[in-house]
Amino acid sequence: MSEFKYACPVCGQHIKCDSSQAGTTMECPTCFQKIIVPQAPATADPKFIITGTKVGERPVLAAPVEVVKPVTEKHSPLAAIAFVVVLGVAVAVAFVFRGKIFSSSGGQTNQVATTRDGEQIPPPQPPRPALVAPPANDTNWMLDLSAAAIPESMAAGRVHGKNFISARTILDGGTLTMAMPAHGPTESGLSIYFSVPQGAGLAGQAINITSDITNAVRVRLRWRDDQQQNKTQDFHAGYALQIQFGQVAGNRLPGKIYLCTPDDEKSYVAGTFSAEIRKPKPKAPGASPGTKPSTQTGEGPGAVNTNWTLDLDEAVIPDTPAGGKVHGRLFTAERMVLNSDGLTLRTAEFPPTAGITVYLHPNPIESVYGKSLVFEPNTPGAPAVYLRWKNAQGQEIDDVKNAGYALRIEFGNPVSNYIPGKIYLCTPDELKSYVVGNFNAEIVKPASK
Repeated sequence: MSEFKYACPVCGQHIKCDSSQAGTTMECPTCFQKIIVPQAPATADPKFIITGTKVGERPVLAAPVEVVKPVTEKHSPLAAIAFVVVLGVAVAVAFVFRGKIFSSSGGQTNQVATTRDGEQIPPPQPPRPALVAPPANDTNWMLDLSAAAIPESMAAGRVHGKNFISARTILDGGTLTMAMPAHGPTESGLSIYFSVPQGAGLAGQAINITSDITNAVRVRLRWRDDQQQNKTQDFHAGYALQIQFGQVAGNRLPGKIYLCTPDDEKSYVAGTFSAEIRKPKPKAPGASPGTKPSTQTGEGPGAVNTNWTLDLDEAVIPDTPAGGKVHGRLFTAERMVLNSDGLTLRTAEFPPTAGITVYLHPNPIESVYGKSLVFEPNTPGAPAVYLRWKNAQGQEIDDVKNAGYALRIEFGNPVSNYIPGKIYLCTPDELKSYVVGNFNAEIVKPASK
């Protein structure tokens, strides 16, 4: 047995192997292509390098060369003189018409071809290399942001145990989504639900969420299982996230991301991205928040509520002013306040025609900036939610809910003396009260002593 070298047909990497491995399949250490090992060369000259065959391609067989012995013929001097004359004429013609003969040949290999009409045809572009996710490496996964390093390469990693690279990144409203492949149904990816009504509001922001923060913004992983069924997993806490957004350029927002989630497969995504900013869809005319017009005769807007659900995974917060129905009364929030008691959304008059107050303790004002609060129907220690409405006699009525409701509040960062956000609230009363949409609450701090 003797050793020899051969070249990878894809990247040209020289690979050393033994003659006994001829015909077997090996993997290129550089581009990871599967290669069929060629037969050992007949010569031991180290300068002679043969090339392997990529798996799936047929090897090029060299045509047999027939060796023909030269036949000695006798030529007369006249034939030799005639040959010299003809050769001289051919050289003279080639010199005179060299511009036409060689105008489309020779020189660089990327010259532009020309049609009969004189239109130039650009040379074919070389195929783009396939996107390859980085190999699995546990050192890429850590929940300590102080030790995290964001690479300058395209955002990539692993999602639920499978290699992932962000082939498309979209910022739709306040939701950042990374997915692969670039087109068609998503095979794997993630979504981060930020508490801003428009994605452009994230420009220039740096967001750091450590694993000890509770009720953080929701992170959802998406993937397909072995049966090609779509699967998702949500995280509201326990993960480590660092995002650095750049400035808007056209309809794109660049940035960097480092995300590690506490699932058993240690999913992570790190690198750079350029997110396409999607504009919100136009609002349907005449629609109330969380409702759609009824198709039944005699029923007005709000008679059919399509947003009421206690399953927050199915909840959708519309991009409309906060409002809904409280004890059967339709309303749009006109008075919005965040104070040391909590968040209040109600109509302008007092007592209000309808409204709600979520009592957040202790002193939630600074502690809720940039946070998302999520309470499932079975969440222990959920805050009290007061429903308020005016009865037929104009008196204010309260109904308190200490559990059993579904609530999501996504607070932004304060601007001047106001804080933007989104809310989704559904309570289990017989009339199925709900409040959904955007708010911009006035921050009212207690008077200093």
